[in-house]
Amino acid sequence: VQEKASAIQRSLLREQELTEKINALEQQLNNSSSYPSNPQAYQDLETQYQRISKRVLDLETENIKLASDLKHHKGISQNIETLRQEKESLSHQLKSMNDICDENHRIEKENIKLKAERALWASYFESQPEYNTQSPDSIIYTLTQQAEEAKCLKQSIEQYKDQMKVIKALEDHIDELKKTIVKNEHLHTADQASRDILTKNADHLKKHIAILERQLAMCDQEEILAMDQGQYDEAKAKRIQELEELLRESEDRLTLQAQELAQEKIKHASELPPVQLSSGPYEMLKSGVSVSKQLSELVVKQDKLMQDLEEKSVNEALLQRQLKSAQEQIEQLTKSIEKQERHAHSSEKAASTAESQTTAAEEQGGSDESNLRILTLIDNPASRDLAVRTSLLERLEKENADLLRQISSEAVSDTDLITVPKSSLINLEAKTEKLQSDLQAREKRIQRLHTIWETKINETSSQIRQLLGYNVIFRSDGVTRLESILVDPTELAFIVKIGDTHSESEQGKLRMVGSKKEHYMKQLEDIYQLYIIQDRNIPAFLCAAAQDLYVNAKQQEHSMLSHNE
Repeated sequence: VQEKASAIQRSLLREQELTEKINALEQQLNNSSSYPSNPQAYQDLETQYQRISKRVLDLETENIKLASDLKHHKGISQNIETLRQEKESLSHQLKSMNDICDENHRIEKENIKLKAERALWASYFESQPEYNTQSPDSIIYTLTQQAEEAKCLKQSIEQYKDQMKVIKALEDHIDELKKTIVKNEHLHTADQASRDILTKNADHLKKHIAILERQLAMCDQEEILAMDQGQYDEAKAKRIQELEELLRESEDRLTLQAQELAQEKIKHASELPPVQLSSGPYEMLKSGVSVSKQLSELVVKQDKLMQDLEEKSVNEALLQRQLKSAQEQIEQLTKSIEKQERHAHSSEKAASTAESQTTAAEEQGGSDESNLRILTLIDNPASRDLAVRTSLLERLEKENADLLRQISSEAVSDTDLITVPKSSLINLEAKTEKLQSDLQAREKRIQRLHTIWETKINETSSQIRQLLGYNVIFRSDGVTRLESILVDPTELAFIVKIGDTHSESEQGKLRMVGSKKEHYMKQLEDIYQLYIIQDRNIPAFLCAAAQDLYVNAKQQEHSMLSHNE
């Protein structure tokens, strides 16, 4: 195609050159004064002109042919592009089919697994005769209750294990305290024994000192008397000295023996016998018995409360599951009813056509009814909708019959009183109750949606605050208020009003409010001139303003730190 296009381009250029040459020759022919009066020259010129005209005609023919070829090739290229697109579409469909096949294989495997599990459950239920008389709901309830009880028991076992560990640690600590008490008692006994021995020795020494002092005083008096009388007995003095030495030796021996005896007692007292721990004296006291009884009663009461709590938690879990399944069923029924109501008008329009075709269909289908077999589920949306409509039709027929009977019985009376059948009142009450229940359910749904969307809005505002540095407040009049997290909202805030379309967004309005807006307008004057006056871009101005406010806040923080230092 490119070669054809280049050839056409060259031919067009050649044709243009020849046309210019022909025009020049025609101009020369018109200017006859420039040519000689020789007829041969005119003949040669005519021959050249015919040759050039023929060449131009050939080129025009070739140009038309090339143009048709170009058009043909363009059509072929379009067909090739269409085929390429169809190929891509087919490859995409093939990929989708492969994915569907893989998903089908996976579902088949899962179905086989579920069938095997179903067979196992069936064999298990056959082996358990008590399940034969129970409904599937009761069996599921029982198994779920057992599973929840097992879960609660596992949790209680873990709690009891933790309690046993704590009790074991406390018992070990109590045993260590008892051993320490016994050791301290033995040490106290040894200290008391040594203290008693030392006290006795001190008393004995005090008595001995008193006796010696009295004897010494008596000896001094006798010596004084003897010296006064001139009678000094050296043998007696020597004997007294020997007796004093013997007494001193006996005292030293007694002191040594007392020390040895005290060391022996201390040694025996320090050698502790094996400690035998008892359960404590609290069991022998009335107060200890009462405390033990109260603790046992508290443990029993706690176990009972834990059992009640487990039962209530199991029942709550079961009720939650039942409530969830019931809500899903209600949503499915609501969707099916709404769908059937949407199709009700079309079905009423097609009713007349269906009645006209019923006779022919019955005549044609009479021979095929014996071989016809329709398999449908007992409980499906269509059957539920049919049951609702059938009950509504029966109630309306009953109401109409009662009304006709009442009208026929009271036709002869001329009273202005209008009576309503009881069935109509019953139907109206049922309809009113249904509408009230639907209204309450819708209000609950709306309240739940309000709560959900309020949570979503709060999350979105928090994310905007973290990402852009602005607190965004959407007002009911379509105005958005942006408050920077670095500035007090009372000092500076941005009021933005932007239209819905792109053209209106270019004509958005921005206004600065606050007690210090003049100060911040001077600070943000440069970026205001650049992004608002010149570019008319509000988002760019808000980003630049956030950056400028951040830089200003950091500078103030550094200046405060340096001033404090």
